[in-house]
Amino acid sequence: MRVAILGSGQVGQALARGWAAHGHDVVNGTRQTVVEDLTVAPPAEAVRDADLGGIEASRWLEAMCMAWVAYGARTGTWGHAFELLR
Repeated sequence: MRVAILGSGQVGQALARGWAAHGHDVVNGTRQTVVEDLTVAPPAEAVRDADLGGIEASRWLEAMCMAWVAYGARTGTWGHAFELLR
């Protein structure tokens, strides 16, 4: 499967390496020209031919983030996300 991941930060890199380790063709959509051992492209180019990670997939992102924040607030398990921002 062709997977596009928008972003090349810690989470984007981890996702890309995870998908690639399972045999998928992965490209990170980013403004960076080089990101260690990952395949990168401008975001619009990265999602153009992707089976997973395009605009249709991103329509669910806001709802998923809100559900994650609500769950984390109720269970007290969302602090790890803020550790990455420091």
